[in-house]
Amino acid sequence: MTRSGSGSGNYAGWGVFLIKPSRHATDLSGYSELRFWVKTPVNLKVEVQDANNRKAARYISSHGWNGQNVWQEIVIPAARFSSADMRRIFGVFLITAESPDVVFYVDNVRWV
Repeated sequence: MTRSGSGSGNYAGWGVFLIKPSRHATDLSGYSELRFWVKTPVNLKVEVQDANNRKAARYISSHGWNGQNVWQEIVIPAARFSSADMRRIFGVFLITAESPDVVFYVDNVRWV
């Protein structure tokens, strides 16, 4: 879990990255969706990042989260990340709360 300091633009987040984007990008173009479970009191931003540092972002409120702080499965179609080159992904899963003092849980993250 990463957490920013005080001031504006604070966040809390977590992510999975490959070692070097220029040599270790992975092809996610054959996958149809991103699935994971989340327990959170706030709307979270989910992103992927390609080897050219382009990010594609979605909020979980658009993909099954109902605003309650209970375990819920989130399913995001891969096509919703089209602004990133899905053939050359460097950051395969990034999730952030746009507030520094939030506790959230993530489980069973997978591309299917």
